[in-house]
Amino acid sequence: MKTTTEQIAEKLRMKRLQHGMTVEKLSEIADVSVGTISTLERKLKVNLSITTLLKLMDALNMKPYELFGSADPSIDELLEDNRALEEKLQNIADIINSKPE
Repeated sequence: MKTTTEQIAEKLRMKRLQHGMTVEKLSEIADVSVGTISTLERKLKVNLSITTLLKLMDALNMKPYELFGSADPSIDELLEDNRALEEKLQNIADIINSKPE
């Protein structure tokens, strides 16, 4: 599976929006300039360093497979199912931990 810069930009943007972050807030958390993020999200030509990409992924709590996927679609499905299960388990744990004793 080939991942283009445009696909990376769109996935980063969608993750930012899922977290309810502005470009400015992501810039602050990731220590990446607003201009770099804005240019990337507008899918203009950008030379994105690995360091910058890692900073953005860390700030957005993204795993590599979320950004790049895998060569095997069934692996992507398993990973997505696993992520959904983790979220459900976390919700259950939150409910249990919030109940007074």
